[in-house]
Amino acid sequence: MDRHVRHTVRSGPSTEAVTSETIGSRVGIEVMQEGRSPVTTSISPVRTTGTAHGQRDSNAFTDLSRAVKEAGLLRRRYGYYWTKLAAVPVVFAVAIALFVWVGLPAHLHSSFGLANSVTLVRAGLTAALGGLLLADPVPLDSASIYGGIVLLLDGIDGHLARRSGLASAFGARFDMEIDALLLLVLSALAAVAGLAGWWVLNVGLLRYAWILGGMVWPPLARDLPPSFRRRLACAAAVTCLIGALAAPAWLSSMLCAAALATLMYSFGADLLRVVRAGDNFLGRCNP
Repeated sequence: MDRHVRHTVRSGPSTEAVTSETIGSRVGIEVMQEGRSPVTTSISPVRTTGTAHGQRDSNAFTDLSRAVKEAGLLRRRYGYYWTKLAAVPVVFAVAIALFVWVGLPAHLHSSFGLANSVTLVRAGLTAALGGLLLADPVPLDSASIYGGIVLLLDGIDGHLARRSGLASAFGARFDMEIDALLLLVLSALAAVAGLAGWWVLNVGLLRYAWILGGMVWPPLARDLPPSFRRRLACAAAVTCLIGALAAPAWLSSMLCAAALATLMYSFGADLLRVVRAGDNFLGRCNP
């Protein structure tokens, strides 16, 4: 039997608006059959659209909460990371400032001088280089660049001091201590980055072992005459360590060993000289 189906939407007695809560309500289906009166079937309201909207709102709220939580974790993580990186330079800067404040009376000139200012810049760069010790991983390229800049400036400050007539015991000691700090930082970077074993720290610790030895045996705490060999050994050791940071892995360990051997020879020569002179060795300052 042929059937003709017609769908109609009947409005209720009131003029309420159709919303997502009431879509599909008041639907009548009239089935027109031959020889029969129309049959009307009512369908109760179905809230499928409203449920879908609610589900989407719930998902959006969940995603937003997760994003806020992750942002907080990242902020705490990287905030701690940068705070940690800044800790080492701050400690070094305080130590350098105390050294300058205590030793400045030995600078007998009224002007601080351009040479000492260059040395102060070297000190700041060395402190910043120390901050890379806590980076994960250690940025070896940046470390080698910083170290190279500090090494280049090392050849400038002494020349400026002699040229300006502002050379002093303070300036010489200031320059030497920054060299020692640079050796310590570079050797620590090589060890932390796994370029060599922890034995490479001896490169930076030799200077401080000498100072501690002077507290036990006074001749070690006395002044050493200027030595081109000592300056050359220091520059060679710094160059080797900077090269180790930039070199391939197979070469880095060899360069670190060369730096240690060079300084051990220089310190050994000075130690032999002090031992031979004994109590007759003149002076009072550390080498």
